[in-house]
Amino acid sequence: MWSADLRELVQLRHVREFERFVRLAAGRVGQLLNMQSLASDVGVSSHTAKAWLSLLEASFVVFVLPPWFANIGKRLIKSPKLYFYDVGLAAWLIGITRESHLATHPLRGSLFENLVVLEVFKARINNGLGTNLHFYRDSSGLEIDLLLESGQDIALAEIKSTQTLKTELFRSLKKTAAVLGDRVTERFLVYGGKERQKRSDAEAVSYLDAGEVGLRE
Repeated sequence: MWSADLRELVQLRHVREFERFVRLAAGRVGQLLNMQSLASDVGVSSHTAKAWLSLLEASFVVFVLPPWFANIGKRLIKSPKLYFYDVGLAAWLIGITRESHLATHPLRGSLFENLVVLEVFKARINNGLGTNLHFYRDSSGLEIDLLLESGQDIALAEIKSTQTLKTELFRSLKKTAAVLGDRVTERFLVYGGKERQKRSDAEAVSYLDAGEVGLRE
């Protein structure tokens, strides 16, 4: 399953624990990364779990999305969210082997979020833009899946796997824009449908066009 170099780095005697670590990490895509909890579930120390996560990042298996705060110092100490570079691998690791399995799987929304975040990430790289992507979450629980910062301008993107647009899907975007004020210049809802619509609260964008979100600098 893993390359010989990666096996050597984690040491042969720990391969089973390492594979359990990766599978459990896949079950946490799109969630706040709690290293202590993950390490405990695997049965290894937090130090070992952090070292293994670093290996997965260096091997381009996973990446983390940091939270956004107006105070840049706070960004360095808050928990990030975890994603996989290969969404298919993440799905396989949690036992999804057929498309029919995905339809009712409890992590369907998280995997969809992973897919969209990855597409935005790749599009920015391919267009020579910085990967200054974050998520937003405040003490009241208000959360936005993607925040793209360019100078003083901010673009917000909420991600929903549903194929049907409903008014309530735009609420977090509207509330967050009210909190952040004039800095918010663009608002997007990336969803599982195929139509593109402009609403008063945001622009609804199909997941097929997710790479176009926030490309303006």
